[in-house]
Amino acid sequence: MKFIPNLLTLSNLFCGCLSIVYLFMGELSNAGLLIFLAAVFDFCDGFAARLLHAYSEIGKELDSLADMVSFGVAPAMIAFRFLQSQPIEHFPHLPYIAFLIALCAAYRLAKFNISTQQSVNFIGMPSPANALFWASLLLCLVNTRYQTIITEQQFRLLLNPAVVTTLVIMMSALMVCNISMFSLKFRNLNFKDNSLRYIIIWICIGFYFGIGVATIPVSILIYVLMSVIFVNRKAVTMNNE
Repeated sequence: MKFIPNLLTLSNLFCGCLSIVYLFMGELSNAGLLIFLAAVFDFCDGFAARLLHAYSEIGKELDSLADMVSFGVAPAMIAFRFLQSQPIEHFPHLPYIAFLIALCAAYRLAKFNISTQQSVNFIGMPSPANALFWASLLLCLVNTRYQTIITEQQFRLLLNPAVVTTLVIMMSALMVCNISMFSLKFRNLNFKDNSLRYIIIWICIGFYFGIGVATIPVSILIYVLMSVIFVNRKAVTMNNE
């Protein structure tokens, strides 16, 4: 039973690899969905490790290596695809800025592995949140049934090179910044201990009925904003006291 967490981690890695393959093949919906599936396996491997008391150093390192592909390289490839689809005449190499996502994800994962201060809150945005942001944008773009507020043509206009480049820089910076962000993992069901987590869930449910999968990028931005307002304000208040 001790091998189950590592098997789930390898499943996460496999999904990340397949996502990249599907991007090359032009099967964009599958590429986006596989990142979501990778995130499910990423959640399950930690849950299984806690349940089976199967913690190990190799499991910790394997998890980061899998996350690097699924939540670093794969979303970078999605951003690259967005930028490549709308080339700018005088900036032919602009799409390569997308790989800033992979570089910052690698740095963030390496920093996480040696940090002793991220057991309750994260420092910087978790790489899975970044990956789900890009995967949900991809799903919204390729299939209008995933979003109901704007048309596919309007969504394409939103993803012009200037917007995508700004998003690449912003999301990359959030992964490596020193801003504290609360973990979405529940340690118990007490509302007082998990109020921010419950609020995020309610927001997601409410938005889903209106905008479908477009809920995810919106919710991730709200998650970042709530972390900045509540978690960091609390830290500043405690330091002042």
